[in-house]
Amino acid sequence: MPGSPLSPLMHSHHPTYCNPRLEVERPSRWTLWLCISCAAALLASTQVAQPFQFFVTRTPAGQLVNPTGAVMKRSHTELKGSSSLPDTKELHHNTEVGVLSGLPETSFSAEGSWAIAVAPLLMGLFAAYKVVWGSPRGGPPPTAPQRMATVAVTGAALPLGTPLAEVVAVELAGTGHEAAAAVVGALDRSCQRIARLLARANIVGVLGSQGTVNVQGEEQKQMDVISNNILKDALADTGLVGVVASEEEDTPVVFPAATPRYAVAFDPLDGSSNIDCSLPTGTIFSIYDMGATPDSFSFLGPMDRLLISGYALYSSSTSLVITFGKGTHLFTLDPEKGQFVLTKAYVTVPTRGPFYSLNDGRSFDWPEGLQRYIADIKQGKGQWGKKYGARYVCSLVADIHRTLLYGGWAGNPRPHLRLLFESAPLSYVLEQAGGAGSDGKGRILGTTLTALHQRSPLFAGSAADVAELESYGDVQQGAQKYD
Repeated sequence: MPGSPLSPLMHSHHPTYCNPRLEVERPSRWTLWLCISCAAALLASTQVAQPFQFFVTRTPAGQLVNPTGAVMKRSHTELKGSSSLPDTKELHHNTEVGVLSGLPETSFSAEGSWAIAVAPLLMGLFAAYKVVWGSPRGGPPPTAPQRMATVAVTGAALPLGTPLAEVVAVELAGTGHEAAAAVVGALDRSCQRIARLLARANIVGVLGSQGTVNVQGEEQKQMDVISNNILKDALADTGLVGVVASEEEDTPVVFPAATPRYAVAFDPLDGSSNIDCSLPTGTIFSIYDMGATPDSFSFLGPMDRLLISGYALYSSSTSLVITFGKGTHLFTLDPEKGQFVLTKAYVTVPTRGPFYSLNDGRSFDWPEGLQRYIADIKQGKGQWGKKYGARYVCSLVADIHRTLLYGGWAGNPRPHLRLLFESAPLSYVLEQAGGAGSDGKGRILGTTLTALHQRSPLFAGSAADVAELESYGDVQQGAQKYD
């Protein structure tokens, strides 16, 4: 958990950083194959010694042919009912079909029949090889989705479909922050409410501009203001949140909480410029230990103090991605049940991915190092050797979510994104999934927040891709405003 001494891995872009999924104990699929193969071999060996009965064909020359087309070697056979069976010309022209029965002898052997017993044994030997000399424990996690994940800290199982509230209880057990479950619950309800409003925004008339600008000088959409108020009201009702900071407000908002313990920062509706054309948007949040007094100082300081961070993505489905400092989990909103359910535990960012996500339209303003890097990876001249393609939504949550699942990286080379509201919480989510978040020179979570609305460049995604980008140097663009 943040606040504890950081391990060396936490200061690197190691692809398996702090991912408990790699500590999961589960039966190897090769172990299961070994058991199945041995059982099949045993069954086959017993069946070979038993009386057999299978279809054969008799040629005009009097030879018997087995189902594989091989001529039987035994000279004496017993055909039952062959004289009464019609010719099966569609299968074997001018041949008769009968049923061959008897006991196996060395002289009676259909070509290839020995494979019935040998093939399962060979499968078993191969499975045994994979069990003994296959991937060691702690190696790369399986790529196939796991239907069951194990929480390394508590040892409790989390089946897919588990409601968010139950996962939160497991993740926070024994941390001293069990009370934060109520704060996560407030964020859960807020994101569900925002998702419902977005789905009906054009119907109820809450699209378009609010007619105001926020502290960033950006035009506020109606849903920016509505989402901001929804989050503030829900967090205030917990009685545990003493102060919140919003991207939409200049200063923190202090609540008269009964037992204030936590400070919460959020971007209520990231990508809100996309609302009117129904493109994806999101909510980004992070939870901190409040400290002595509920004010802006609750947020200032080293960025690795996060307790919990995550985001909601409002798209074809509503997803919620969250980390408690022990791996990253993906939930999907089930609208019929009205709750988020676990759909992927311990998400792992691919070490590399063939995508980069930033606005290519600004490429002529990029610094020389970034231009060289992009040119190299697009031509397949990077360290990986693959040709990269651009994927850009211009909604940070959407671009980060795709990167989390498919690899590559997303970001902005300008000091444009808010460190507290966007860069730090998203970097925390990615790091806990084995990825990396960088400002182009170093780790985002290694920086210090000195002002509430402090900005920074961001390059976040696959660990190896981000490290390669950093190696080019000169990838940070100066501050520049575009219309």
